[in-house]
Amino acid sequence: MARTISYVFGAILAIVGVWGLVTTPVLGIFDTTTAHSLVHIVTGLVLLAVVAWWPMYNSMVLKIFGVIYAIVAIWGFVIPGEILGIIDNTLMDNILHVVLAVVFLWAGFMGGNKMSMSSSMSSGM
Repeated sequence: MARTISYVFGAILAIVGVWGLVTTPVLGIFDTTTAHSLVHIVTGLVLLAVVAWWPMYNSMVLKIFGVIYAIVAIWGFVIPGEILGIIDNTLMDNILHVVLAVVFLWAGFMGGNKMSMSSSMSSGM
């Protein structure tokens, strides 16, 4: 499950990040800045890279991103406006960050890697 979450959300975040560079608002509801879009592109590409090349770290990376997105969501609800001067912060952004945090934390803690270090090494990864 953790692998699927990483592939799906990694691709979605990368695509939506690129979309945010081209036009805003994304989907008509998410205002973006270049920096905000780049954050989502990097998040998506990191998820895709980890699940493809270093699957034994997938759950850990999902947990880390889950915590980061949870902090950003809480920060967004407490301090309205831009976060660190780079991330536009609207109610929809906050809700999206909560959803990402919950999904990433759930997948990181419950999804498991289903791949041991020895099996990943023997398969050439």
